[in-house]
Amino acid sequence: MASQRRRNKQKLKKEAQLKLEEKKATLSKELDDLELWLQSFIDENTQAEEAQAEEVREE
Repeated sequence: MASQRRRNKQKLKKEAQLKLEEKKATLSKELDDLELWLQSFIDENTQAEEAQAEEVREE
């Protein structure tokens, strides 16, 4: 009986660990996606600011 409980506990622990690893991978990918989006946003704003500065210089 005790060995069965021990096996069940080990199985549950392994399943929980796998779920945690999957969640970490998902969060890591989401973070990478957000970083790419943020960099794109920054780049677009930088370009827009540079274009505005150029327009001001031309006036």
